[in-house]
Amino acid sequence: MMESLPQDFQCKKNLRNGFLTVKRIRKVVEDDEAAVVDQEESPGCTPAARECWPPDLRPEVDDLTTRFNGVSTLVGDVSREDTAVRSVAAAIDRFGSMDILVSNAGRSVNKPITETTAADWDELMSINARGAFLHAREAFRAMREHSGGVIVTVGSFACTVGLVEAAAYSASKGALAQLTMVLALEGGPHGIHANVVAPV
Repeated sequence: MMESLPQDFQCKKNLRNGFLTVKRIRKVVEDDEAAVVDQEESPGCTPAARECWPPDLRPEVDDLTTRFNGVSTLVGDVSREDTAVRSVAAAIDRFGSMDILVSNAGRSVNKPITETTAADWDELMSINARGAFLHAREAFRAMREHSGGVIVTVGSFACTVGLVEAAAYSASKGALAQLTMVLALEGGPHGIHANVVAPV
């Protein structure tokens, strides 16, 4: 029996019905495989964004590959096109196909709209919307070639409800929800299911 994955990496597949159940509780995971993309610092990252970053998690992410046979990692800036291309290629190379994508990278900035800078806006759109788009596009291409798959984006209740002092965050999550709807519409004929989860 494999050791249970850390809380932030919990996922259980149920592809028979085209759904993905994301579990944020500790469970034992057996026979599942995952590729984890850890974000590196982007050259254009704002000082404000750096201040709210968690400590470097790369050692913990890398440790997953030694503790679990079915985990592969890659370091890259999720908002860069080359990272999305490398991520999907690495997953296919390691596991033989791309069956599921969970887009979970995200940031938030809590400021009144009059204090929200263009750099804040660009940073959140880059990570929360552009990064999800690029990875979904590359995964979609791979899934279409192999008769389907599942794409899950992690949104927020801000997908549909505007939040005070969160203009950039709310807009980016709204964009993510719309992207996911389009993925579902275009993916359906190819057996590709897309869902957004919107935690409170």
